[in-house]
Amino acid sequence: MSVVPASADSPFGQCTESCIAHLMKLGESRLHEEGQSVTPEIVHLKAAPDGTVRAIVGRSAGLCDISLDSARYRGMLSRRHAFMEMTDDGQWFITDLKGQNGTIINGLIMEPERRHTLRDGDVITFGRKICSKEFEYKFRVGPLVLRRVEPLRVRRSQGPLAESPERERPSTAGSSQATSRKRTRSPRSRSIKAKKPKRTVITLDSDTEDEAHSSELERQLDAMRQENERLKERLKSVSANPITPGKERVDESCKAQPTPVEKAKGRLFADLECIICRDLMVSPATLECSHSFCFKCIEEWLTAGNFRCPICRVDITRSPTKTLQLQQVLSTAIETHGDESEQIDYAARTKEHKVWEQRRQLDRTKLEDSIGSACQQGQQFLDIASRWSTDDRDRFQTGVSRHLSDAREVYCETTGLTKAWIQQAHRDQLDIAMRNLKIDLGGEAEDLPKPADLIRRRLLMFIRYC
Repeated sequence: MSVVPASADSPFGQCTESCIAHLMKLGESRLHEEGQSVTPEIVHLKAAPDGTVRAIVGRSAGLCDISLDSARYRGMLSRRHAFMEMTDDGQWFITDLKGQNGTIINGLIMEPERRHTLRDGDVITFGRKICSKEFEYKFRVGPLVLRRVEPLRVRRSQGPLAESPERERPSTAGSSQATSRKRTRSPRSRSIKAKKPKRTVITLDSDTEDEAHSSELERQLDAMRQENERLKERLKSVSANPITPGKERVDESCKAQPTPVEKAKGRLFADLECIICRDLMVSPATLECSHSFCFKCIEEWLTAGNFRCPICRVDITRSPTKTLQLQQVLSTAIETHGDESEQIDYAARTKEHKVWEQRRQLDRTKLEDSIGSACQQGQQFLDIASRWSTDDRDRFQTGVSRHLSDAREVYCETTGLTKAWIQQAHRDQLDIAMRNLKIDLGGEAEDLPKPADLIRRRLLMFIRYC
């Protein structure tokens, strides 16, 4: 899709009949700081050369077709916030890409990653609602009416003003083109048909209405003449400048399009994006299927019981492995290609990830100290290879659910449930462990020829996740 943001001084100047739809800003545009960009007043949506009509909305110019960012509300939108598209039957849809602060349609918050029908006149709020309506737009279908062309349309629609030579000239070209497509008629018939509309209008309109129309057209004609004189004076003042208005328009259109460097940056950042949080990966970890994610994101994904890859849906049988080499690539990319806001955002997310890992390590340390104290007091622990009572099962489930990842592994070790034991246990011992832990595979065992291997994989995931 071709997206052209309109300038502030001429909001309708770039609109043509090729414009399929528009986003019209509802809030006032203010420069919050000197030299800082603001969200555009109007966004013209046009079809791409291949005929497709779709656009990604976000704050990153390299990743999105429509870039919305403001100096006052940094980070209101995600790099890729929402997706707009028009189907072959002319129906418009919008999808929230799990964007930061969400997307609102007519006051209702959209459900993430679910298409929502867009209609002419709908109000779209990218992010949360704010007083200045900086990210609030009205969706309009079709080309906008050009303000400067409106007087010409009024003049062509008025038939009874053909007495003035100045008023006849604009309508002569249109009438000659229309008559060229008709059959050749005699001069007498043409003169009769030319007079009929005048008599009809005179009989329908009173003299007062005719005078009102004439005065209105005269006023519009005078305004157009003054505008023409003003443009001539402006042209004379600009003629001394080597940069002509045409070149200025070309430069503005070039600035609106991403440069090759920005396109390369967009592709690089897209490859380094975590599909779960839709942002650059922090402390990346790789699954056995070779897909990588933020370590925190994939750990939370597995803790929720999702044991399939978010991308390829292949079963996950082992814990993700941190990839230091990929982290170095990420650090280099953000240092060399990221702008100041992206670097600040990535540094904040990295700090947040470190705090998260420190909390996990502290939980493990506290649990190890507690277990050591219990051992010194002679407290006995359950044995995973023995059959537990119902109370024992409930008590273990209550305790293990309080801990995650590393600390959960330590808690399971108190019963003898370790990775080494799972690999060496016999089938009968594995069945007892599954009953003790209240794990029910259901119909999953029918899909694999080796149930013992399936049980081992499930137990390995249990000791760390759920």
